[in-house]
Amino acid sequence: MPEFTIGPLGNWEGTAKVIIKTGNIAEEKVDAICISVGSTLEHSSSTWKAITKICGTKVYKDAYEKARKAQTTWLNRGEILVVDTRDTKLDAKYVFLVVLPDIYHLETAYTNIFREAIAHRCTSVAIPGLGCEANVKGMCSGDESDQPGGSFEAVAKTPATVSCDVL
Repeated sequence: MPEFTIGPLGNWEGTAKVIIKTGNIAEEKVDAICISVGSTLEHSSSTWKAITKICGTKVYKDAYEKARKAQTTWLNRGEILVVDTRDTKLDAKYVFLVVLPDIYHLETAYTNIFREAIAHRCTSVAIPGLGCEANVKGMCSGDESDQPGGSFEAVAKTPATVSCDVL
């Protein structure tokens, strides 16, 4: 498993240990998992099914809707909606819904992920290739299961798990 340390990050003087590995992101023992979503904050159907299978549909839907209602502004590419999943069966305390970034907004997306991780006192975050699992209508063609990241399992096999250790 490749590992390296980055930091300081922006105004944050700490460092982050990055561990790149494959596995099921939903099974990672981390404080937060990141998921790409469309601009309407809709999950792909496969991602929604995978998360609700673990959390329970009603419990996750309630947490998701609570987060959406608390959001008073439209989110741009690379911005994040934080869903508190501490009351669910998911091991992660939070799900960071990252609005599908394009190449010009990747740095913003990663900066926002670390900013939210720090704000929510997360010490570890699982980050798949952003944009891989957001099978948003018009972005991918063909059967969802044939798309890279079309199924949560396919996405889950290529995460980078980032452990943020503040020094």
